[in-house]
Amino acid sequence: MRSPAVAGLFYPDDAVQLRQWLNAFFKNTKGTEKNAFAIISPHAGYIYSGQTAAFAFSALANIELAVILGPNHTGLGKSLALSLEDWETPLGIIENETSIGKQLLQDCPSLQHDELAHLKEHSIEVQLPFIQYLNPNARIIPICMGDQSIETAKALANSLHKILPKNATIIASSDFSHYVPLQIAEREDKKAIKLICNLDVEEFYKERKERHWSICGYGAIATAMLFSKLREGKGRLIYYDTSATASHDPWQVVGYGAIAFSYNNI
Repeated sequence: MRSPAVAGLFYPDDAVQLRQWLNAFFKNTKGTEKNAFAIISPHAGYIYSGQTAAFAFSALANIELAVILGPNHTGLGKSLALSLEDWETPLGIIENETSIGKQLLQDCPSLQHDELAHLKEHSIEVQLPFIQYLNPNARIIPICMGDQSIETAKALANSLHKILPKNATIIASSDFSHYVPLQIAEREDKKAIKLICNLDVEEFYKERKERHWSICGYGAIATAMLFSKLREGKGRLIYYDTSATASHDPWQVVGYGAIAFSYNNI
């Protein structure tokens, strides 16, 4: 069992309070079109990015099986690490879809079973209460990406496309600009989001390097983009915000984007 590492820090550790927060977030998302099979959702403290995350989750067509891709902030564990444990949050236990996880291990050579990479990592954990709020019976496949190279993203996306059932959801956990002035965050994130929505993976990697984008989960984002291309999907921005909304500090800003990927014929 993977116990919570950041409950009480990034989000409330009391179930009643946590549900109250989630209720408030989702109340503001009414009217969002629910047709996405993959999303990009932020992973900061809920006071900063919870509303943006709710907008992302509100776009999902269903949430029965979720593959959650998150960057490795801690440096612990394997470079591409699959958890096979059930995970616990203040809202209860969310079960791991181990049978599909083991198929992915066989199909994707760079993917390894490793719990250490997940032990203290927050990028996947903070997504779980949103899943549990929408469907307490949903199952998860958590993958922590220390290696976020385009080669790894392509290999992982190909395996996910091959193995996942149609009702599966991809959740790419990432924030955008980190600790830059608001004007720069909005300008640079707008450029990145345009490439993401256009599924232009090669240009996304090129611009990230040349423009020094501090998008932490770029490999998770790229995997979702590549998966969407394989599913003949399209991307759209639902909501964008920054930490300045909550902190009122326009000089050290983190950007948050809710992006949805859906089928072209919808």
